[in-house]
Amino acid sequence: MLTHAINASPASEFAADVREGLTRPQKELLSKYLYDDVGSALFEVISVLPEYGLTRADERVLLRNAYEIVERLPMPLTVAELGSGSGKKTRWLLKALARRQHTSYCPIEISPTALAMCKRELGDIDSISIVGFEREYLDGLARAALRTPLQPSIDLLSWNWPRTQWRDALYATTRPVLYVVTPQFAEQAANVARKRPDMTVEVFRDAGHALFVDQPERFNALLDRFLERLGAAGR
Repeated sequence: MLTHAINASPASEFAADVREGLTRPQKELLSKYLYDDVGSALFEVISVLPEYGLTRADERVLLRNAYEIVERLPMPLTVAELGSGSGKKTRWLLKALARRQHTSYCPIEISPTALAMCKRELGDIDSISIVGFEREYLDGLARAALRTPLQPSIDLLSWNWPRTQWRDALYATTRPVLYVVTPQFAEQAANVARKRPDMTVEVFRDAGHALFVDQPERFNALLDRFLERLGAAGR
């Protein structure tokens, strides 16, 4: 696997990020500094815990629908994946694509360990070339786009990526919404509750990023109540 490595963050950038994160009311550190060899391996372990069902659910969806998804895609194409991890979930799409064309797969990761795992996991698939990008997501995506046919690269780079893009969709929907966040987004949640009082807003103040793992009983009970209300209202 060819890998384009990221330049090491200078000490000054790391110090500035730490200073900014730890001087906020809700302390935080950028996750990119946690994905060393141990951090990457730890995430793979977390993903197989009974409480963390997202990875397994993603894999089931792709396993069942990979060939149908591929049939709807225009060819030729390049597959770029943000935060690929070990690439285990993507295997099913790549195997389906391999029956139609030789495919370049571009995993984009800040973790060199994850990219190495990706090579081991997917290196046995015929007609797939793996070109890893050890870079920040947007930088990696831009570089992956340079390897694609013209129109797919335009489609990749013209996507509206800012994290604020959720607002338009959230405030435009007329569907019931359960909005659950961790403490760092408490102010954001307060704004949502003020602007859309019809939405159910909850802040898990003692939970981290994966709040459904940190407090599964509370999360499941909250989701059950939300769904029961929808059922009672005939929504």
